[in-house]
Amino acid sequence: MDGLAAGASTLGNAVIDHCPNARMLDAEAWTRRAGGRLLLGSVLCVGGVVAMARYISDHPDGERVTVDASGHTVREFVRGVDDTTIMLLGLGIAACGLGAVVFLALFVHGRLRRA
Repeated sequence: MDGLAAGASTLGNAVIDHCPNARMLDAEAWTRRAGGRLLLGSVLCVGGVVAMARYISDHPDGERVTVDASGHTVREFVRGVDDTTIMLLGLGIAACGLGAVVFLALFVHGRLRRA
């Protein structure tokens, strides 16, 4: 139950009065309890950013040289990563970067509220 329920404060007070064993969590209790998972999420997002950036850098554009049996050399341009893939990886980098910042901010917020 949260504050958006109709009569939330009355309902909450009734539960507290009649059920002394009921768990009562404040608004930031989940960030304190989920600290390790939030930090792991942040690390995984940073790992995703690194993996996507490495994929782009490991596939540069280049030139392929082939020589046929008669000795003719053919040079052709080979794209490393096409534009659509770079756009999708860029969006993935932005999403993972934002996720890492949010997870880290929630982790730090939970640790500061612990005291």
